[in-house]
Amino acid sequence: MNSRRFLLLIMLTVLTFCGAQAQQLISGNVTDDTDTLCYAMYYAIVMEIDRKNRIVSHTTTDMNGNFSMTIKNPKNHLKVTYVGYIPYEVKIGKKTKFNIKLKERKPIVCY
Repeated sequence: MNSRRFLLLIMLTVLTFCGAQAQQLISGNVTDDTDTLCYAMYYAIVMEIDRKNRIVSHTTTDMNGNFSMTIKNPKNHLKVTYVGYIPYEVKIGKKTKFNIKLKERKPIVCY
């Protein structure tokens, strides 16, 4: 009976380790794409998107434009959105640090 418990404990440990291995911590900074000054994008939304275009995990930037999050799958990609700016998408891969610059949308003028 003791050896069965030990074997079960080893199997659970291996399964837990394999599940944790798929996740990785990423971080980065989101600013606007101006020529002179880069302004931190406070409360920009950073999402992990899978290949079926579903949100897997998400976070927001702090007041300095910084974010960190644990991603589920490095094959997914990041999508960063902010009101008045063009959404930005990038593959995650093996990268753990992202410096993202968002471009402002051109305003629509109605007369």
